[in-house]
Amino acid sequence: MALDFPASPNINDTYTFGGVTWTWDGTTWKVLGRFQFTSTETDPVFSASPSSNILQSNIDNWNTAYGWGDHSSAGYLTSIGSISSHSDVTIATLQDGQLLKYSVANSAWENWNPNYLTSYTETDPVFAASPAGGITGTNIANWNTAYNWGDHSTGGYLTAESDTLASVTGRGASTTTDITTTGKIYYSNNFADLTALNAVNATTYHGMFAHVHAEGHGYFAHAGAWTQLLDTGSSINELADVNTGTISTGDVLTWSGSAWAASAPTGGGGGGGANVTISDTIPAGSPSAGDLWWESDTGRLKVYYTDTDSSQWVDASPPLADATTIGASGTVSMKAHIIPDTNAAYDLGNAEYKIRHLFLSDNSMWLGNRTRMSVGFRNNNDAQIGARPTVRFYNRNVNQTPKPIADVGGTVSGCIAYVNATFPGRSGPVNASTLLLTDWTGYWSSLTGAPIGTYGVDDLYPPQFLDGDINPAYFGADWADAMGFSQNGQERAVTVASDTAVYDLAESDTFIRVSATGDFPVKIESISTDNDTFFNMTVWVEQGVTPYSINAVSFSNGSGGFLAATQVKSKGSALANNVQAFKITGIKRSGNWSVNIDIG
Repeated sequence: MALDFPASPNINDTYTFGGVTWTWDGTTWKVLGRFQFTSTETDPVFSASPSSNILQSNIDNWNTAYGWGDHSSAGYLTSIGSISSHSDVTIATLQDGQLLKYSVANSAWENWNPNYLTSYTETDPVFAASPAGGITGTNIANWNTAYNWGDHSTGGYLTAESDTLASVTGRGASTTTDITTTGKIYYSNNFADLTALNAVNATTYHGMFAHVHAEGHGYFAHAGAWTQLLDTGSSINELADVNTGTISTGDVLTWSGSAWAASAPTGGGGGGGANVTISDTIPAGSPSAGDLWWESDTGRLKVYYTDTDSSQWVDASPPLADATTIGASGTVSMKAHIIPDTNAAYDLGNAEYKIRHLFLSDNSMWLGNRTRMSVGFRNNNDAQIGARPTVRFYNRNVNQTPKPIADVGGTVSGCIAYVNATFPGRSGPVNASTLLLTDWTGYWSSLTGAPIGTYGVDDLYPPQFLDGDINPAYFGADWADAMGFSQNGQERAVTVASDTAVYDLAESDTFIRVSATGDFPVKIESISTDNDTFFNMTVWVEQGVTPYSINAVSFSNGSGGFLAATQVKSKGSALANNVQAFKITGIKRSGNWSVNIDIG
């Protein structure tokens, strides 16, 4: 059956058929309730405004009225006394905000307290967010002016370059403008002889390169002269500071103080080479540069080295810094750090020949720049009672300034700025996630003025446990998470004894709540603030005669406060005189925590 909507409806008129109600919005009938159908886009905010009914004729009339002049200066009557003096107005005790409302029964206007919306400021967020919202009358005037300039596409302007380089240079063969290209430039800059080259002013064309065919050499302009370039065909005599003179077989070059000159070698040691002395003490006499001394008691080979302002014996072999000692049993004693000369280039052992045992201290293995592996305790309580140690992994909180650096005024943004200024050619993005441990130690040194190397990684990130005890310098906020691994059945739950205490997931995922005097909250610490984070934990409750339950769950927001869960669902009941397990699971979605509590 066809719908028979009323003809000539007014705004907000309704029509009901088959249990469905429509309303007229001035343009179309819309379904209320279950569905909504529209045939055209409408702006309800603008449609509800009186301005939506303004016509051009209205604007023309208003402009005409404006042309009549200022009525306020015509001397018309401006006051007729108070409103209460009128015969059809009845005013009782007045209050702020009251309005006048007409009473048919009393045939008078009476003061009353309104119970409807008395003010509203129209806003249109859709139009305000549009680029059109910023269009001014000046913009429109300029655009109209540009339109009146005419269609540029019909102006016959040049749209493609058909001129050749030869025709361009024919109109002028020189320019003072830089020429830049990502391609290749092929040219012949060949001169027949030096006379032809010297005819070109080397000062004017400073930096120019040229080839002189007769010489078979290249030249470049520098300091007002053409300087010959060395090549594979050049002789040593072509160097400005070499004057060999007459050369004999076996001659060596000797520095005279102003030039290198050929001369016969001097000194002993077998056929005119350097002197070689084998002794436990420094060789007597006046050694020459290049002389060798084997220090027999230490097994060191030394060479007499002369630099610009001093002469001395220096170690040639073994290295000056003796980092190892080879013992009689075949052990190697380390006396210094083992630092590779290239990052991530060398192995310790290989697939075939492996290191048998690797003995490390409690806090000594870093995997990359963000993860530390150590041996410690599950939590501080285990450390205090001397429980079994466990392997623990710590992941740096990259958005947290390490506490020792924060204590001297450092920030993450400050470290990023330091890296950008110190290493301007560093590849890849420099942000909180890419900052290296060396970036932080270098930045730390720049803040305190201490030389780089003064601070180590354990100073930057103190370990949680030292020699089986709690380290007071450890700062938990420096780490995004800290995980311990141990056998199921070997772990101890953490005791919570008050409503204000937190349940720290960095210490455990199992807790015992004691001394409860009523329903209690669970405040969870050391948990990510990212969406889609999930967790599982258990709170054991020692119930007495009156059993209690969890009445709220909240989560650390990462900045000292706690965010309450928006959804908490519980299953099961608290039982008197029982030790009950409250199994809590939760997930964060769209900024809100949802939690389920299963009471066993």
